[in-house]
Amino acid sequence: MDETVNKGLKSSLGLLFSITEFEDFFKNYSQEKKIEGKNGLYLLIESFRENLSQNRELSSEEDILLKHIVECTENEIYANSALKISIVNKVKIPNEEFLKEFLTDFEAIKTGDLSFEEINNGKYKTVKEYISLQGVDGKGLSKLYEKYKDFNHPYIYDLISEPIIQAKNYSNGIAILKKSLKYALRYPNYFWHSLQGVDACATSLYRIQFLLGYEGFREIEKSIENFETKLLKLIFLFLSRVIYMSKDNLLSIDAYSNRARIVRDYKYQFIGIFGIGVIPDIQYISDKYLAYTTATKNNLVGQPFTQLMWDSMKMYRHGSHIPNSSGGYQETEDATWMQLVQRGHLRSINLSEKILEEFENYELNFTNSEIDLICEIALKKNIITTHNNV
Repeated sequence: MDETVNKGLKSSLGLLFSITEFEDFFKNYSQEKKIEGKNGLYLLIESFRENLSQNRELSSEEDILLKHIVECTENEIYANSALKISIVNKVKIPNEEFLKEFLTDFEAIKTGDLSFEEINNGKYKTVKEYISLQGVDGKGLSKLYEKYKDFNHPYIYDLISEPIIQAKNYSNGIAILKKSLKYALRYPNYFWHSLQGVDACATSLYRIQFLLGYEGFREIEKSIENFETKLLKLIFLFLSRVIYMSKDNLLSIDAYSNRARIVRDYKYQFIGIFGIGVIPDIQYISDKYLAYTTATKNNLVGQPFTQLMWDSMKMYRHGSHIPNSSGGYQETEDATWMQLVQRGHLRSINLSEKILEEFENYELNFTNSEIDLICEIALKKNIITTHNNV
């Protein structure tokens, strides 16, 4: 058993013995079942609660104590875990029942239209990247926002802002996106233990860097010290949190792919973030391949998913998106393709833990006025770009 879990278990058992009937119950229970990990502890508590309620009514103090034991166990395991980036504290998961209705309402306003938009336009001469865009009814979206605007959840703000920004209504779209960014750009984050909340924060951060572009980054750097490094660290952190929380579900496919892309697009910045001697392209090789394997685990096949594997292989064989005769990393590295994938995987975990420590020490926080400035510059840049393209 994990030492941290074992420590939390022993502490919790000590509290349980303060309830008179628990000692006899535990003797019988432990003869029939082995208590392993926190799930074993929670099963023990629920079984004891059920057994006790069959004989008498729990006092309010006992009910509070049983809930307190679960909370203390979760807090201790999270606080002392060696791999906090993947740990979910179940007592800190917010009530998100309303998201089910929101998602149903959002699906109802989709028009079924599908289009594709080029990203990183002009960045690579022979490589083009696209994202798929789903159409929504504009009036329906406006009504949806009015209905849910006060629910204070980044998932709502991120999902609603996306089609508005895609429609180039930057003023309204970025204003709504800002509401999601306020959760992502500061610690503590109320939604750190919510997968949908963390995913929304990751998407919002990724979207604002896309809206800013290099020019926006340079302009903000004049007013906010270390802005670029702080934002890139937060994007990496939240994408990593999605990956390690979701445990190979569909969300992690995009998270892996976006993490690969952000490291590639800001290669020289990530040399400083990872540290001297780490080649960011190897992280790209790793994440693209891990996105592919996650897709196959979920029985997803077809060109978009096999392309993830080819992206990884091309970088390994050619050190580029474009096939060439250089020999790539298969010539310069003393490791096979899969060894580099594993190497990148471990480095990403280590970096995620390091950035999380900085986040929890308030080193990556942004003030309200700084968030306002970030969004103002993103708005200005995109309005000017749209005007110039007319």
